[in-house]
Amino acid sequence: MEGPCLAEPGIDCKYADDCIDRHTICEHGKCKCNTTTHFDYPGVREGEYCEAKSALGDDCNSQCLDNNAVCRFDEHRKKCQCNDGFYSFEGSCVKGKISLLICCQKDVDN
Repeated sequence: MEGPCLAEPGIDCKYADDCIDRHTICEHGKCKCNTTTHFDYPGVREGEYCEAKSALGDDCNSQCLDNNAVCRFDEHRKKCQCNDGFYSFEGSCVKGKISLLICCQKDVDN
């Protein structure tokens, strides 16, 4: 006898083990990709439907981990970059401009 049928993202579930992809969770009775991945049907690899999101500054294909970043071309490749009006600070995109005093103070403290 074979094992149970596993559900793709968007299909009904009771537990995370009911979902097909190791990067899925069962939330509100539906399989969905966890917060560090996004749905990419039919999947980047056989049996996987959730593709990892890319960190700020990393090469990317579609989605970035930071909600205030977008995957776009920068010279010769696509990488996660902060949206307009947001600036990179310690691996995150923050709104507005970063004070030089904060950056300099941080360097002195280290």
